[in-house]
Amino acid sequence: MQLETYLGPGTTATHGSDGPTQISGGTYHAERSENDFIQAAKEVGYPELMDLQDLDSNNGVQRALRFISTDGKRQDTAHRYLHPRLQDGKHPNLNVLVQSQVLRVLFNGKTASGIEYRPNPAFQKSVKIDSIKARKLVIVSAGALGTPLILERSGIGSPEILNRASVPVVANVPGVGKEYQDHHLLTYPYHTSLNPNETADAVTGGRLNISELIATNASILGWNAQDVAAKLRPTDTEIAALGPEFEASWDHDFKNNLNKPLVLMALLSG
Repeated sequence: MQLETYLGPGTTATHGSDGPTQISGGTYHAERSENDFIQAAKEVGYPELMDLQDLDSNNGVQRALRFISTDGKRQDTAHRYLHPRLQDGKHPNLNVLVQSQVLRVLFNGKTASGIEYRPNPAFQKSVKIDSIKARKLVIVSAGALGTPLILERSGIGSPEILNRASVPVVANVPGVGKEYQDHHLLTYPYHTSLNPNETADAVTGGRLNISELIATNASILGWNAQDVAAKLRPTDTEIAALGPEFEASWDHDFKNNLNKPLVLMALLSG
């Protein structure tokens, strides 16, 4: 909750109100497709919900809220946390190394002592592997997909996996990378009657003049083309129809977690 200033419908019980990252509807919606999608969802049993992100709501849709401010600026970690501190002159101890890949954490015995990294050869002349030493603490924060890989390359994880990869074991932590899997994405494209200014192709496909959009601070620039979000859980009938193997997985991971959706769905006006 300390992350966000939430500007959508909902309650302060589950949303922050004074964090650095604004969550809003942005500056633009493709209202025709948005309204049609919500109406179609309602007709098959998925109502429009006030707050899909309240940690409990499921089986419904909501007009999308985004990591975009009310004036159309993207709210990413770099711009909301790093850039202000790099520019305020008050943080001389903050240095950002860009276009570099962290290979592994270095250890002095069992204590993390630094990191090993290599520059991206596509952007930097040097491709020499180098290291940075830490005085106090090493924090690994590379997201749900990147963090387990760095930890395992560093020797933290299941000995069985690390031994197969010839990585010396620093710490036996079998939970690292366990059940690691990518998220599956299915996309269904449709031919529509949307006008160019109702799709992201208006910008990415050059149908609108980018220079003119920037010069006029056009509202479409504060849009990520996703206008509706949905969280879905199957019915008992649907679960049974998918077969015993699916049902066993459902019972293990989802059945009793009533606030856990099986499928996330979104409308993208591409």
